[in-house]
Amino acid sequence: MWSRFDAIRGHARPIEVLQRAIRSDRLHHANLLTGPDGVGKRRVAFAAAALVNCESPSNDEPCGTCRSCTKLRAASHPDVEVIAPDGRWIKIEQVRTIASKTRFRPYEGRRRVFIIDGAEWMREEAANALLKTLEEPGGDTIFFVISAQPHRLLSTIRSRCQPLRFGPLDDADVEALVVSDEVDATAAARAARMGRGSVSRARKALESPVFAASDEWLQRLAHTAGQGPMAALDLADAIGRDRDEMYDVLDWLRTVWRDLALRASGVDPARLVHGDGVERLGHVARRAPRDLATDVGRIDEAERALLGNVNATMVWENLLLDLLHAPRA
Repeated sequence: MWSRFDAIRGHARPIEVLQRAIRSDRLHHANLLTGPDGVGKRRVAFAAAALVNCESPSNDEPCGTCRSCTKLRAASHPDVEVIAPDGRWIKIEQVRTIASKTRFRPYEGRRRVFIIDGAEWMREEAANALLKTLEEPGGDTIFFVISAQPHRLLSTIRSRCQPLRFGPLDDADVEALVVSDEVDATAAARAARMGRGSVSRARKALESPVFAASDEWLQRLAHTAGQGPMAALDLADAIGRDRDEMYDVLDWLRTVWRDLALRASGVDPARLVHGDGVERLGHVARRAPRDLATDVGRIDEAERALLGNVNATMVWENLLLDLLHAPRA
C-alpha cells in the first residue's frame, strides 16, 4: 500500500509530526498510531515508510519513482513488512520472526520498517516478545504499531512508543473517498454519515444488505415497538438465527439510536443518517437523551456478549426488550 502524505485526507497534525521527524532524522524507533478503524492510520504508516527509504524525497514526500518507492508500490520491498492478525490473533511466532530481523542491517534501504496492524490482537506472549524487542531496538529499525484499541496493549509497550493520535474523518472526506469507489453521491453521503468518520465502516455499510434495506428495517422496528414484548421476542429469534447478518443489524441499530439521541437534543434531521424517519419509533423516539445514550451502551454490551460463546437469541431478546419495552423511570 504505497502512499504519499499529500494523498491522505485529514490528520494534518500526526502527518506534520512524522514529516518533521523524518526530515531531521529524529524519527522515534517505535511509533504508536491510535484512533478509530478505517481513518487512514495504515496509509500514514506506509507513507512514512516510503519517505524514510526514498532515494529522492522532495518537500517531505516520497518521489514515487525511485527503486525503493517502486518496490514498495509493488509490495516487494525487502525492508518493509506488515504484521497483522493470523486468524484472530497476532501470534508469538510472527513477533519472533521480526525480532530476529532487527539484529541485521536493512537489505537495501536506510531503515527496516515493521508495520504492526491491529496490535491490540496480540496474544500475551506475543506482546511480551514485542516489548523485549522495543526495549532493545536496532538502530536501523522503525516500528509503526497501529491500534484502534490502545488500552488493550501492555502499558509498557505504550510507554516505549511515540504516540500519534488520529481522529475520525469529516463526513465530507469519507464521502469523497467512497464516491471514488464509483458509488453515487446520494448513497455516498448516507454511507459517510453511517461511517461516523471511518471509511471502512462507510464501505461496509454500502455492502451490507441491512443498510441497503434500511427503510424496511426501520419500519419493521417501528412495528415491533408498537406490538409489545411478544413481537420483540419474535424479531429477536429471527435475527439471532443469522449470525452473519446480526452484526450488521447491531451496527444499524447504533445509527438509529444515535439519531434518536441527536434528534432529542434538537439536531436538525437533515444531519441524521435516517432523517426524520426515526420519528416512526413513537414512544421510543420521545425518550430523554440521557436514556437514549444508555441504550447505546446496551447495544455495545450486546455486541461484546455476542462475540463470546453465548446464546445469540437470548442476547437479542434481552436487548430488544430493553430498547423497546422495558419500563422506564
